[in-house]
Amino acid sequence: MAANNQFAALGMLPVDVAVSPRGDLVVCCHSEPPDWGAGPAAPDRVFKISFTAPDAPQPVAAWPASETSTVVAFDRPVDATAWRDAARLTRIEAGRAVGPADRLETPRRYAPATRS
Repeated sequence: MAANNQFAALGMLPVDVAVSPRGDLVVCCHSEPPDWGAGPAAPDRVFKISFTAPDAPQPVAAWPASETSTVVAFDRPVDATAWRDAARLTRIEAGRAVGPADRLETPRRYAPATRS
């Protein structure tokens, strides 16, 4: 069964994404908000997202155990001392109107249009 999982929100328009032969995620973006159609003169960016510790345990699945508890499964054993403060340092935001990376968004206020 296929599923989509959003893991990031960008302030630019992603136009292409690929996995490199080395396993990096390469994301090509065009322009900046609020005008996505700024044309060829708009700034372009290419982002390469890489593992910094490929030998570290990687999360492979996550699911809600209850309304207040989430379980994360890893592909290999996790060093308990490295996660000693994880619960204290973790903050989970949830709700019907909460989306990934909402805390990174900057709300814009527009003046209402005037009638002439």
